[in-house]
Amino acid sequence: MKKILSLFCMVNLLLCNIHSISVNATEVEEPCTEIVEAHYEGLVNYYVLSVSNYNGSLCVNAETFAPYYMEEIGIKDLIVQYSYDNEHWYDEWNAGNFLAYNAGNYGLFNYIIALERSGCYYRVTCKHYAKESFWKTQSNPNTSNSVWIP
Repeated sequence: MKKILSLFCMVNLLLCNIHSISVNATEVEEPCTEIVEAHYEGLVNYYVLSVSNYNGSLCVNAETFAPYYMEEIGIKDLIVQYSYDNEHWYDEWNAGNFLAYNAGNYGLFNYIIALERSGCYYRVTCKHYAKESFWKTQSNPNTSNSVWIP
């Protein structure tokens, strides 16, 4: 299954106009791998969000796809959350918005976030966002898997 998903992602990278950004992040040679179920609906017809532990930091991977080019597309309000029991979650900080303009998709790959705490769980929440026009937008909330940071 991972090989099929990897092949799908590679084909999309080659055939699609994927925009990737790493503001205040460290690109890693070895990808952070954590597969989470993808979602499909509306203007945002495909989206996925996952996190993994990368040497005590949080590695975020997120993708947002539209069926055609949008005025804006991407991830809004990427919020890092922590928990000591994996049930009660607290916002640590808002990493902001990551958007592409006049594009059909957007990918945030291997975005490394240095963490303030250890000995707890981390996850991220975001909104997968697409804006076709002033009158037509869609924002799908999503929560990643959680990961233990020792």
